[in-house]
Amino acid sequence: MLGCAPYDASVKLFIFGAGATYGTLGRRGVKGFGRELAARVPQWRTDPLYSALVSSAKAALRTREPDADNWDLDVAWTHLDYLAKLRRGLDGLGLAFDDGQASVAIHRAAAAVYSPLDCAYLSDAWRGAVLFTLRDILKEVRAGDVVVSFNWDVLVEHLLVRHRFCGTSLRFVQAPHELSGDVVTIVKPHGSLSWGREFPKAGDAPDFLPGPAPLLDPMLPAEISDRRQPLVLGAVPIKSELLKEVQWRHTFVHRRIMEQWSALCRALRDAEEVQAVGYGFPPEDQYGLFMLREAARLRSRACRVVLYEVPGRRCDEVAGHLARLLEVGDDQIRRRGPVRAPDFSGGRPIRAQVADAAFYRWRESHSAHGLDLDDWFRAERDFGLS
Repeated sequence: MLGCAPYDASVKLFIFGAGATYGTLGRRGVKGFGRELAARVPQWRTDPLYSALVSSAKAALRTREPDADNWDLDVAWTHLDYLAKLRRGLDGLGLAFDDGQASVAIHRAAAAVYSPLDCAYLSDAWRGAVLFTLRDILKEVRAGDVVVSFNWDVLVEHLLVRHRFCGTSLRFVQAPHELSGDVVTIVKPHGSLSWGREFPKAGDAPDFLPGPAPLLDPMLPAEISDRRQPLVLGAVPIKSELLKEVQWRHTFVHRRIMEQWSALCRALRDAEEVQAVGYGFPPEDQYGLFMLREAARLRSRACRVVLYEVPGRRCDEVAGHLARLLEVGDDQIRRRGPVRAPDFSGGRPIRAQVADAAFYRWRESHSAHGLDLDDWFRAERDFGLS
């Protein structure tokens, strides 16, 4: 076992998962997605933009209760994906299915939930909130670090480029591109709603990452069609983008996604500190876990590990994954509590700001980021934050 040595980390790897978006914007990941979509597009079932999604949403209902919005995106997307890939075996059953329209509908649904960013809110939170976890984390990013977001949204990139290093000489580069000088590399292994993938009627599709600058403008539902869609890896077991043979007309798709994973794996092999922020090692990403394990096996030195809690109180499970992956003891992983963000609804400050000054001083003096979760939650209760 390598273990965690007490040293100052000079190169850090930051890994952001769905919990980062949930803790900041309150938007669920794939679980409970139906309610997120209904909250943003109440009439989506009768909207022609989403018509191809209705039957799969019904198949993905989490319970038999009459709650038509209680469905999970991974189940619905897998249903559509299997119909597209296995429909030949269902010939003769009279199923009406158009895989092109299904792809458009599912991507529009993802964009409806995850593309919008309240930039004014994020700006106010960055400048004025006492407890804003993503700001605290991103302020640790330095030149040479690697920032990985498994999320389809552009929340992390937006905060980095628009706020963390705005007006500085530090530059950002989207993997696999490289730049000289003070650079932070951004990696998106699951693609991004800002990566516009084209579907030409003839010939190869063009590259959607032609330059080194990160793309920060996500596609909106109305912009998505059968000719142009965001490149995001669906929440499905068999991801076509990973199969070179399937992407023969879209060579840049397979290449660019593999380059994202290559950048992540190199960073995992070399980093002296790994921070996992709301990433829960989802079971449908077994292929990704395989690549991460292979990269971690090549590590030659100790690694410092920091974990921010994922939703659903799965912190122990995720800590176990990290401990096995990086060969550290579970008790050597620094747990920094959940991802928090301010709530300015109704013009009132967040709960945490009711006692912000006192709690902030307590956190700094007692290094609450390094305490066990029980101590963290106890402190929140003491200050009236929960």
